[in-house]
Amino acid sequence: MSRSVPDADEWWTEYRSDYAARTWRDYRHLLAEVIRHAPGPPLLDIGSGYGFLVECARQFGMPAIALEASEIALAECRQRHPLADARAWSAGQPLPCADASIGVAMLNQVIDHVTLQENCLLFAELHRVLQPNGVLIAHSPSRFNTFDTDTGHVTFFSPSEFKTFVTDAGFRVIEQPYFPQPVLGTGAGWLLVRLFARLFKPERLAATIDVVAIKS
Repeated sequence: MSRSVPDADEWWTEYRSDYAARTWRDYRHLLAEVIRHAPGPPLLDIGSGYGFLVECARQFGMPAIALEASEIALAECRQRHPLADARAWSAGQPLPCADASIGVAMLNQVIDHVTLQENCLLFAELHRVLQPNGVLIAHSPSRFNTFDTDTGHVTFFSPSEFKTFVTDAGFRVIEQPYFPQPVLGTGAGWLLVRLFARLFKPERLAATIDVVAIKS
């Protein structure tokens, strides 16, 4: 399911306040995920925003490249993190990386902001630039997620649809964690939903379509 694509700068103008107080330290959990799965560096962060993840990687000695479509976000990234390798890139363009040169690629809340056709091109490019056994990590909301209010969403998958999409692009999915929506609130009802979801994993209750995949 797709709809019209908002301008990247328009999106950042609307949501930049949500990122104003963040620092690279807030992205250590994503770097830990990268380290846990990646065969090695470098890290390619696609849709990097203010560059928090690549700066986090740099702080811990991991080479990393940030790619971002918004000039607003790129300018903020370069001001905050002058030593980060941040480059302009827009969906639909080839990735500015050599064949088999990337160890791990992160798409954190990205695929839902570009069209299905652009995602097809992007995943073909990811297969090209990742090293043998290179890893792809993607985080994105499920099309069944009614709690996500981001107005910039363009393309939606269910968890099973996204697993098929990633597999068809030449990757082997090794993890697809299941996170349910808080349909009964965050108290005792949340515990009941989590228990039910752990047992049955109903797709329509899924909050995300997150995957970890290896280049086949």
